Amino acid sequence: MQLIESWIAVHYGGPTNLPSPQALGDKLAAQPGCNDPLVLTVAAANAIELHEKVRRLERAVAGIDHSGYQAYPKFYAEVLLASELGSPPERIHSLDQGALRDFKQAFTDGSFRPGDEEEMAEILVNGWAHSSFGRNGAAVCQTVRQAKGYAWLTLVLDGERGIAEAWKPRGTGWADSVTSQGWKDYASYLAKGRTALTQTWKLQPGRPLAPARMITVAMGDTSAEEMRTWFERAVEAQTDYSQAWSNMRWGLRPRWHGSHEAMLALADRSKTGPFPGTLPGPYVMGHRECC
Repeated sequence: MQLIESWIAVHYGGPTNLPSPQALGDKLAAQPGCNDPLVLTVAAANAIELHEKVRRLERAVAGIDHSGYQAYPKFYAEVLLASELGSPPERIHSLDQGALRDFKQAFTDGSFRPGDEEEMAEILVNGWAHSSFGRNGAAVCQTVRQAKGYAWLTLVLDGERGIAEAWKPRGTGWADSVTSQGWKDYASYLAKGRTALTQTWKLQPGRPLAPARMITVAMGDTSAEEMRTWFERAVEAQTDYSQAWSNMRWGLRPRWHGSHEAMLALADRSKTGPFPGTLPGPYVMGHRECC
């Protein structure tokens, strides 16, 4: 219990006099009798050494199906292990299949509720399940679409998948390296992403994720002016939403729709804007990326 409390305190705020979750995880995982999959998963999440983290996650995944826990901890352990392995592909595929099964079950066993959809979107789009969603986007979107009460989450994931699919034919090279068919596919998928994310924002304008991702869409198919429109909508919803600042900063690079001067101006705004001095991250990153 102290390990879990310390882990929560480190990431979300809490008592500062608790032992380090890394030290507690190391101590528990070293005990021969420690075989609880949830404890092993939390100990792995706080491990520093990669091989030890993988070892703990393998032990957790091996025993979690028969543990009686709900689907969410299983999904977390499988996704985390797949993200740490890198290879072989057969093992990652097997973990992905288990994660998809448990993700689907999480909608029926009480793990997920409609009130959790904003947090779920952050996990899948920007958080620890980002790579898993990238590999299994179609199946994840289908599962969410079939669940009841998740209209906003369905739209935001459809929009994110549109962005991801658009960049496959586009690639990351210069414009002259893209084929004619690549440009057509890029435009088609990006238009789908635009439609879904615009609907997402209209449904819940007080949530910053959709307008922040629309900055990336605008970067790819319109102009700096539209990027700024969506940036303003994102920071109006949440001033310190880091993805809005980083997406806008990327779109203002000289290779896209801006310049180093524009990037610095954005960084300076984070220091002197509506809440002066409260956004050191965007200020520091903006100046660092221009140097």
